[in-house]
Amino acid sequence: MKYIPAVLLFLAVSISTAEYYPVRFEDGVTYSAAETLLYQAPADTSEVVIVIPPGELLEIPGFTGETVVTDSCSWGWYQAEYRINNEVFSGFVIDRDLAFASLPLGIDTLFVFRLTGFDVEDNAFDGEVSVIAGGEKIFTQNYRPHWTPYHRIYDYEVTAAPADSRGIEGVSSLIILSFGMDYPGVECREDILAWTTGHKLVTGPQTVIPGSSDTERYTTEMILPATPGGHDGQIQLNLIKEQRADSTHSWEAAEDTTTLYLWNGEQFER
Repeated sequence: MKYIPAVLLFLAVSISTAEYYPVRFEDGVTYSAAETLLYQAPADTSEVVIVIPPGELLEIPGFTGETVVTDSCSWGWYQAEYRINNEVFSGFVIDRDLAFASLPLGIDTLFVFRLTGFDVEDNAFDGEVSVIAGGEKIFTQNYRPHWTPYHRIYDYEVTAAPADSRGIEGVSSLIILSFGMDYPGVECREDILAWTTGHKLVTGPQTVIPGSSDTERYTTEMILPATPGGHDGQIQLNLIKEQRADSTHSWEAAEDTTTLYLWNGEQFER
């Protein structure tokens, strides 16, 4: 299940901690993105009911209204239910440990992304991508999400979707990690990550999509090796700009920027 945050965190002018805004989970479920403590009450001094391994499905009935500050962020406490061996464990979890986006990569293998904190020096949020199998992280690395404008809440929708990896040697899965916001003038970002047969997650092309307005809009086109017109070992990204013609009130092509990325067996090169 994917995790879609509507409104996450806010950086105020006079403070160095990102304030908390409640998030929401699609269909009231998400995955544990790290070893997750299920507490008896919404407080980290409370008794731990059970330790949940990474990659486990959790039901999330709702936000408690309680928060806790760590790593320069204020995180939310959520009610949670964890089912295992015909037992149901109920309690409370901190959303820092939960998947903001996820994607199955095969049997018992799961890709997850989560926010991990706020870098006060860089004025940017920190994140992490991991691949989990059998309740353990078999790969993890720091991964910064799309930059959020100063004085704004982090209200990007974060999603993970599969792409066809055929024609890219040594890559078993392609992941499109998107940071999107349906708001005029706000830029978005789409990242491609490659999960290799050697169990390594490689960061690929990242496309920043400028914010659209009433007079101009942007779309992207991805041509993979398996796409008609594609070639083995390369990804072509087209950023298409259209402008609205006043005379006809229709959209007309204005600019098309093409970037080619070549796979060398270990990473993508421009």
